[in-house]
Amino acid sequence: MISFTWPHPVAFGVLFGFLILLCLTFPLRLIRKQIHLAIILFVPVAIGLMASFVDPLSHMAAAEPDFNHCGYFTYTSTFYPIRNFLSDAHTDDLEIRNQLCWTRKMVLRVLPKFTSESEYTTYMKITRDKLMKPQRKYRVSLPLITLLYGKIIHRWDEYNMKYMKEIMTAKMLLDEMKFWTQEYTETTAGREYKWWDVIHGHYIKWEYSLIEANWQKLVDGIEVDE
Repeated sequence: MISFTWPHPVAFGVLFGFLILLCLTFPLRLIRKQIHLAIILFVPVAIGLMASFVDPLSHMAAAEPDFNHCGYFTYTSTFYPIRNFLSDAHTDDLEIRNQLCWTRKMVLRVLPKFTSESEYTTYMKITRDKLMKPQRKYRVSLPLITLLYGKIIHRWDEYNMKYMKEIMTAKMLLDEMKFWTQEYTETTAGREYKWWDVIHGHYIKWEYSLIEANWQKLVDGIEVDE
């Protein structure tokens, strides 16, 4: 999840090292007391440092949603290319995570500024065309899509601040939220997985349930007084 919530190499390295400590070296220490404590600490630190030099997002263009958008060393980047040969729960999880990396990548690559209205409208059209491309549009991507449009509108507002009021920018963002909420409707909640997928299936349903179950209520509860 760090790949799209905070896609920073240092954060990724710290998390990776912590996971190695928690899932590998610490259990080994419990099993074999003879292992020196320095080794238990050195291994996750060394691996974490190596991972920190790797970008948690890939360098592929964001033009196509089906590209591998999560960085090396991540679960998604490793298994996404072979997702069609894995179980349904793994396939759903990989597609969702890759879509989240893709939208996060677009957020990071928003133009630093707009110099004309035509440039802004063209960028908005390109963004909308991109977001319409995924065959399966997952609801869990909506917070990042909202962040994406919030950043674009904010950059336009900085250029156009003499003419736009705060209420106008809020309404523009809300209109985009409502539009994409009708488009990105795919959820894991209604998915039925085979018995061998039960553990992973329950996990991803739990992981994504907060957004899937409450996003529509959130959007419906927002009002902008004109």
